[in-house]
Amino acid sequence: MKIETGTVSHGTLRPEDLIPAFYEELKRLNPIEAKILAKGYNFVHGDMPLYPRDNQECVNDLIDLIDSLGPNGMYFGAHIGDGSDFGWWYYDDEEGWE
Repeated sequence: MKIETGTVSHGTLRPEDLIPAFYEELKRLNPIEAKILAKGYNFVHGDMPLYPRDNQECVNDLIDLIDSLGPNGMYFGAHIGDGSDFGWWYYDDEEGWE
């Protein structure tokens, strides 16, 4: 599993756009955890979301799961300077963000 700083999804806050992008990142990092999440949200064949029971809850769960897989000093979430730029970012020791 290789994690590099950068964008996974940009320019949208729509769960319909975020869920597939985040799910692909989770699948890349931990396929077993992705299958468990997919089953819980009734994704089609465990691959793509059909209609999760709660889209925003699914987005939040994906962010939390992906973030938990990151190394110390990095987080998965929205960039501090652009709330629609989701990806992997470094914490800055002095200010808390890079």
